[in-house]
Amino acid sequence: MKKIYIAALITLLNYVHSSAQVPGTLDVTFGTNGIQSYTITDLKSDDGISILQLVRQTDGKFLAIIQRSDYVDSIGQYDEYHYLYRFTANGQPDPTFGTNGRVDLNFYASNLLLLTDGKILLLTSDLDELVIVRLLSNGSVDMNYGFEGKNYTGAYFYVSNALVQQSGKILICGTRQGASANLFLRLEADGNRDFSFGTDGIKLLSFIQNDRYIIVMKELPDGKLVLGCSMYSGTTYAAIVRLTADVEYDLTFSGDGEQQLKYSGFRLIDFEVTGDNRIVVGGHYYFSNFARAGLVFSRLKANGTPDSTFGVNSIRTQNFGGLFDELKSIKVQPDGRIIGVGSSDGRFGVIRLTTTGTADATFNTTGKTVTSFAGSTSAGIVHLSMEPSGKLLVVGSAFYPDSMLRFTMARYHTGFNVSVGNTPTAPVLALYPNPVTTHCTVQFTLTHTATVSLSLLDMQGKLVKFVAPVATLSAGTYLEQLNLADLPAGMYMLHLIAGTSKNYIKLMKE
Repeated sequence: MKKIYIAALITLLNYVHSSAQVPGTLDVTFGTNGIQSYTITDLKSDDGISILQLVRQTDGKFLAIIQRSDYVDSIGQYDEYHYLYRFTANGQPDPTFGTNGRVDLNFYASNLLLLTDGKILLLTSDLDELVIVRLLSNGSVDMNYGFEGKNYTGAYFYVSNALVQQSGKILICGTRQGASANLFLRLEADGNRDFSFGTDGIKLLSFIQNDRYIIVMKELPDGKLVLGCSMYSGTTYAAIVRLTADVEYDLTFSGDGEQQLKYSGFRLIDFEVTGDNRIVVGGHYYFSNFARAGLVFSRLKANGTPDSTFGVNSIRTQNFGGLFDELKSIKVQPDGRIIGVGSSDGRFGVIRLTTTGTADATFNTTGKTVTSFAGSTSAGIVHLSMEPSGKLLVVGSAFYPDSMLRFTMARYHTGFNVSVGNTPTAPVLALYPNPVTTHCTVQFTLTHTATVSLSLLDMQGKLVKFVAPVATLSAGTYLEQLNLADLPAGMYMLHLIAGTSKNYIKLMKE
């Protein structure tokens, strides 16, 4: 009888353990029942407080630009205050940054860029002139940069996006008042203009139509640029533009460098480029006279044409399950499944799609999940990342009636491990030398014909470099040369998928 009880207990424990890790459910080992939050008590505002931008450092800490708005009746306008916070990986203010984790800014910061040496760039303006402020990693002003930490660029335009390129140079894009073209400014790593670019470091790009506004800009491993744009032609649409490294239209992309995503009201929010150079786009659309909102996704092939295997005319509409669902960020897992996060009727919303854009039934049975916060009047996710364990970490904020903002984190199970282990029939994978200085050789062996994808990921599971084009290979041993000369030092993961099998190996770049 005792053996029966023991067997039943083991079965029960196994059931509890497996059910507790169902993809799409909260990881109760994180924070309190999967939630971690911090109340920013000294920024109380009756009129609004929000996270404008959130960037995760390689050490897991978070930099956040936070804005507080106070309405002043006597002058009939809002006073706005801006702060730069750094939170630890568990969501608490970092005491090594600024004063108790906070730097008070006396300017509006439109963009935040994190440099490989840990320094921080903040983009602001002075009488419409672009000004760049550089901070040291502890939040203090870098007095060795420009004039007392500020670099007055001499360029006059409204910034829409910026990135640090693989070369270390800084590319900034935006619009100039009264001009139809978009302006690109490139700076050297030290903040001075790159005079080898365009005319005195500035280049104007006239879009095919002049109603484009750049929402997202990303650089591909080969130096080309992909722009996610909003456009207006009687209604709001989205467009993807691919440029050469010289910021000219890439005519190998959709024939003219641009592909429009025509779904009425499509507001592009984010996109991801997959290992085979397909582009997955996410956003939302409003309907019922803006009383309701839903999610919309699209996918383009590497050549810029719509992917007919994804939805109708490459478009899929989805939802978190609420009446007013807005997307904030997306990510493509190494296996091709798509994760989208945002807000759903004032709650955290998460959805996972299959490679064809349908809701993934293995994720919380419906492909979606929402998380409520008792007492919160509104909440939304700003950032998502895949942890080395494969769990999904989302970060955002929750707002409460006492006008307090809580920096809020939640972690979910995904059933996908991006860093350790392999499948029972995993292909043999080797890398040498390791650690790597500039170049290395990747060797893998297949026991049968399979479609192979080989990519390099950072420790959060984000694609860093696509090593080889997706191809169907026969059984045998293969060698690939990997150039990592332009890659920052640190830990990475080489990820191999061969059919339904996969394998991983950690890589150290010196």
